[in-house]
Amino acid sequence: MLIAGALVFNYVITIENIPKALAGLMKGHELSPLAFLVLTNVLLLVLGCFLEGTTILLVIVPVLLPTAQALGVDLVHFGIVAVVNIMLGLVTPPYGLLLFMMSKIADIPLGSLVREVMPFLGVMIGALALITLVPDLVLALPRLLGYKG
Repeated sequence: MLIAGALVFNYVITIENIPKALAGLMKGHELSPLAFLVLTNVLLLVLGCFLEGTTILLVIVPVLLPTAQALGVDLVHFGIVAVVNIMLGLVTPPYGLLLFMMSKIADIPLGSLVREVMPFLGVMIGALALITLVPDLVLALPRLLGYKG
């Protein structure tokens, strides 16, 4: 049902030409690729607090992809940043799916688990910031294997 709904939503977005309009809007404000990635990180982190990862991947990322391409962001780098954001959403309160699973498995209250996860979440956000600011960290291996992007 989720995938079918996302496909219908993406069809409507494509017909209404929203991704190209968003790309034109961002380009019109002379947004740099780094500023776009930072805004994308903030958006995806906030959405990750409330939405499930598959929903973000199927609905939000296709809207942002043409903008990233229009601003000259490497698409492999953008994909990695998006996936890391989505993975962070799995452990971000209040809706982090993995938080609920860990709480049930360990048989501990969610509140105490969230307190224990916070330092790890801080490190993961730091790693996200690092791969956002230094694209060569994630593009070194693909380039070593022949990626020309």
